[in-house]
Formats: sequence, structure tokens, C-alpha cells
Amino acid sequence: MRKISVPELVKAETLCAHQDYIWAVDVTADEKAKMYEFDGRVKQLCAHLLCNEAFLEICQGHKWLTEPEQHAHEIVKQPHVLIAILSLLKHKKIQIPRASLMLLDLEHGDIPRLSRYWWQKLVEGMLFSSSYDLNESQHLFVKDLKKQLRASELLYKRELMLEHSKRFERSLSLSVAKIKGCLDIHRVELKKRKASLRQVILTDYIRDEAISSDRNIGEVNLGSWPVFEKLAHQSEIKHDIAMLTGRLSIIHESKLELIKNEDSGDKLTLVPLAHLSGYAEVRGPLNQLTVVFTKLLCEGQIKTLVGTRALLGEGWDAPVVNSLILASSVGSFMLTNQMRGRAIRLDKKNKEKVSSVWHLVALDKESHFGLIDYANLKKRFFTFVGLAEKGKSIESGFERLDSKLASYLESTESLKFAVYANNKQMLARFKSIDRLSSKWKEALIVDKSGRTLPSVEVPKLKSFKAFHLKNTFKYLIQELLLGTFSVLTASASLFKKSHSTKITLWFLAGGLGYVFVKNLPKTIKAVRIALLHLPIDGSLKQIGKALLEALSKTKHLTTPMRLLDVKTSQGPDGSLNIALTGGTFYESSLFADNIAEVLASIDNPRYLVVREGHFLGMARKDYHAVPTIMGVKKRFC
Repeated sequence: MRKISVPELVKAETLCAHQDYIWAVDVTADEKAKMYEFDGRVKQLCAHLLCNEAFLEICQGHKWLTEPEQHAHEIVKQPHVLIAILSLLKHKKIQIPRASLMLLDLEHGDIPRLSRYWWQKLVEGMLFSSSYDLNESQHLFVKDLKKQLRASELLYKRELMLEHSKRFERSLSLSVAKIKGCLDIHRVELKKRKASLRQVILTDYIRDEAISSDRNIGEVNLGSWPVFEKLAHQSEIKHDIAMLTGRLSIIHESKLELIKNEDSGDKLTLVPLAHLSGYAEVRGPLNQLTVVFTKLLCEGQIKTLVGTRALLGEGWDAPVVNSLILASSVGSFMLTNQMRGRAIRLDKKNKEKVSSVWHLVALDKESHFGLIDYANLKKRFFTFVGLAEKGKSIESGFERLDSKLASYLESTESLKFAVYANNKQMLARFKSIDRLSSKWKEALIVDKSGRTLPSVEVPKLKSFKAFHLKNTFKYLIQELLLGTFSVLTASASLFKKSHSTKITLWFLAGGLGYVFVKNLPKTIKAVRIALLHLPIDGSLKQIGKALLEALSKTKHLTTPMRLLDVKTSQGPDGSLNIALTGGTFYESSLFADNIAEVLASIDNPRYLVVREGHFLGMARKDYHAVPTIMGVKKRFC
């Protein structure tokens, strides 16, 4: 039994047309201050270690650096430890032993810059790697370093937080700034949909400490109560907003009679809410509360319902929902799709329903940790498929939204402009949401099966072969044109002086010959690369078919081989896509994951496979990593 994909369900009119939108927020001043202060501690530590003789002595005396050949087997298992030490030595301009470079097949220029990532690997290795042979004084130094790191809150148990911090990952995912983001999206949706709005805002936590405690708890994080309170104070439809969670449920006093008239109304208790004038807390059995609130939402008496994903996730059904705000940090495939499922189900009473799913992301460009939430958001988009903004296709991944946020973050110094520009772009798209149904139909017509295949994109410029070839020809053509232009200019000048056509032609021929000979090595190199690797799509399909055979022989596929095929296609930007057709959604996903491993830059795989061949008498050879799923057993390789 195969899994039915989202496009198939849309085509079968089980799910409605929908689109995902990104709403960016700038983190609060308090959150920024905390990250900057933490960044300062990391920088202070790195500056201290750079000047510490004991630290440098331990790194310089590492046995992998002084005797690499004798420890080659260990180095292959943990190459990042040695590369981190080399990165430090390069930064300090200390001479690097040639033997260690040769073992890693590196040149001096290949050694990476001593970035935060390599600091993490360097210190982590010193603290926890068994590859260090330390004397008594060095043991004491490492022991004191651990104490210093714990005191600075840079080390918790065995988690070193120089390059990544779970603390700030959580802080950004629950940023207070997202509360206002929910209000902004609510206003945008209300302006567009008016009385037809049926909105759900999902959070991870309730955060009702301000109600349950008389103490001032200070600034709270993202939660159902803070979001609801913000809406209750500033929304234009205060009477039509409610909150439903496992511990606290609130509704406007104008709806109390409706609740009392319900069949289960006698089982529910209504208590005026002291913390929020005009609203009442509804108490009673949770299943009864859920039934009543859901009914009021379906009838339009409630237009915005705030709740937790634990309650309104799996099992809760309200097909009228046409707007979903995911104010949640959930990232798993199952939970993400459960939450999106609240909004994308077809409403039988409104078959023209079109839904919007909003994702909140908190950003801070100045801090090292400020883009963690953005990175997690991009990962989340790999867990579901949707309509691509460009072209007529249904794809997975963040790129399908064609969001300018990534380019803004890379090229713009002002974060506020990046946030503003992204939100403006999303608002413009949301205003044309009425065209989504026709766009879905067009995309589904392109693939008559209505199925979406997980695929891998090979960017034209990021591919090693294509990038290498393009630059070879680029510089070759530049030099040939420049040389030819110089020769022609000189020939024209000579002709004016001598008025002799014969002399000019001899000079022209000699000059062009010199230009050709001078660039001959580069010309040969360019032609050689073309003969070895082009056409790229042919090589890609060859690799895909080899992987398909391997997956089949290792019993990872259940569909017969005769029904399976590897398809490649080229995008408008020159990028290449490869996917497995004819199998189940799981098999297509498995193929996509494994081909990504094969095509990725070789890092530290357990096994390598050599791809060989001949063309016009020339040997063709390339190297690829064996996917992890097959690398677990040597007999599979």
C-alpha cells in the first residue's frame, strides 16, 4: 500500500488549494542584547586561547600533526580534528608539516579559515577527543579550561556552544516578537477575507503564568495566552476571538448565551476573567469544550481560535479553517503535516475554499546565532510539498517559494530592510490568493498522475564539474579575445606605418599563432574536462541508474525494477533535476536522499566508489561517496 501524496489529494478534491507564506520578525532588543553578550564571551574565549602558550603547545604537539603516517587510520575517522589544528596554525602563521597536508590531500591554500565552526571542532577535540596525548600540566590546563567554559555558560555537560547554541535556538523559536507577528498576519487576513475568515493560531505552550500567579514574571515567551491577549486588546473583531487549550479556554462574554444553549452547555462553567475585561473562562470536560468551540468556529461565531498544537493537532477536525498561523517550533515530518492539515482540508460546504499557511521566523543578522530560526524553517520545508511560485510545478523545499529573504540576508546590511522586503513580497502574493486554485490546476495538468516525486536539484554553478568547466572557458575566451584584439590593433598600426599588406599579414599570423600557443595548455584542459564529463545530464542519469540498481540489489526497494525509471530534467536557470519514477513515495524519497549523498562533496564517507569509462580512447574517471544506507555493510559496496 503506497502513501497518497498531497497533490493527488488536491486533484481528487480531498484537499483544497493552498500556499505557504513566510512572515519575518526582528527579535526584541532584550533578545538581541543576550545574544550579543553571549557572542562577546565566545570572542573573548577565542582571543584568550589564541594568545595562550599552553593551548598552542598542545595543538602543535598533537601526534597527528607530528606523526601523521603512523595515525592515518585514526585521522580518517576524525579528520576534522586535524583540519581544525591546521586552521589554527595557518591563522597564527606557524609552519605546517608537509606530511599532514599530504595525508589529507590538501595544499596550504585549501586549509579553511579559522571560523567559529573550526573553533568548535578545535576546542571540542581538545576537551573530548582521545587523540591527544597530554602530560600532567596539559591535563591541568584542559581541566581548568572546562571549568572556565562552564562558568561562562559555553559548556553544558558535553555540549560546547561556540558554533551552535540550543539555548538560542529555543529562544528565537519562542521569540516575543512573534506575538506581534501573529497580530500583523491576523490583520492582513481579516482585511482580505473579512467575514469569511476562519483562522487558527497554533503555539507550543500556553504561557498563562501571568494569570495563574500574582507575581510579576517579566517578559514572557511565545504562547497561546500572550497571543490571545494581544489580539483581544488590538483586533478589530475582539468579540469573535477565542482561546482553546488543555488548561485554559476563553471566549468573549457576548458568546456566553450561545454556549449555554448548546446541548452540553449545562456541563460547562463560565467564570469572568479578571485579567481581561469582557472575556470569560469556560471550564468543563475538555472533550465538551472542544466540541462547543469547534462548532462555534464552523458557524462563524468564532473567527480566530488560538490554541496549542497538542490539542488542535492530531484528531481535531474543522474543515472550515482557511487561515493557519504556525507560531510553533515543531519540525518533524508528522507533526508539521498534521498542523498544516488543519487548514488544507476541503470544506464540502465551500468547495472554492483556498487556504493560507503562515510560518513565522525570528531574525537577527548581527549575532552569530541570529539566523538559527531561519535555518530551522528551511529544514521544515523539506517535510512537505506545495505549489512553486515559479513555473507550473509542485515541489518540496524552501526554494519553491522563491523568497527573496535569503538574498536580502546575504546582501543587505540592514536587517529591518530584509524583514520589511520579505513581508512586502508575501503580502503582494497573498493579495492574489484568489488565483491559487487555477495555479494548482495548471500544475496538476503538467503531471497527469498528480504525484510529486522527491527529487534532487544539481545547481549549474555549484556543481564542481560545471563550475570548473565554466571558469576554464571563461578565462580562456577572455585571454583569447584580449590577445586577438591586441594583435589586430598592433597590425592596423603597422599597416599605417609601412603600407605593406604582406608584412602586416605575416605579423597578424605570427601574433595570432603566439596567442594560440600561449593559451594551448588551457585550451587542452578545457577540452579534456569536456571529454571527461560532458554532457552533465548524461553523467547524472548514469549515476542515478547505478544507484537504482544498487538499492534494488540491497533489498531497499519493493517495486519491481521494470516499473522504475530515472528521470532527469533541466530548469530554466540551467540546473538539473533527477528523480525516481514508477515507485512509491517512500522509494522516491529514499532515492532522492541517497543521490544527494552521492553527488555531495566528498567529506568523510566510509567507502568511495570509482566511476570509470572511455571516450575517444581517453580514460574517464570520477569518485563518489557510497551512501550511508549501503556503507553500513562492506558487501553492499
